[in-house]
Amino acid sequence: MARRIRIHYLETILHEPVSYFDDHSPGSVATSLSTNTNSIEVGLADKVGCVFIATGMIVTAFAIGFSKSWKLTLVVGATIPWVLAITGILGSADSKLQSKQKDAYSEASSLAAEAMGSVANNLALGAKDKIIERFKKPLAVASHWAIRDGPIQGSI
Repeated sequence: MARRIRIHYLETILHEPVSYFDDHSPGSVATSLSTNTNSIEVGLADKVGCVFIATGMIVTAFAIGFSKSWKLTLVVGATIPWVLAITGILGSADSKLQSKQKDAYSEASSLAAEAMGSVANNLALGAKDKIIERFKKPLAVASHWAIRDGPIQGSI
């Protein structure tokens, strides 16, 4: 599935006009392609299996609970909507923060691609330190969003 998504994404990008590539930095298209498809791949591998396991456990727990004490099962079952609501809220906050991280990493990737493309000029002109400082800024932004995202991911 990830392979088909990559191919479709690449075909779509290749049909864009040249002005599209002028608006984006040199490495951002490749970075977004690999980052997004890797996220989908990880999500399909881990999350889908976890959903089936969790669903099976909940159904089994309710079946056993109703057979033993239906009143207690109804009381405990009242917490499920709250758990689902909190998970949904935290999941959306997590995806927003990860999107900001991805944008910062994409910017850093394009800066690195530009620097690596003209290594000889950068060394000859003594611009190494300036490039490193420019590269550190998006990494600091990504680190900032990752630190904020950590407690949310731990709570999910």
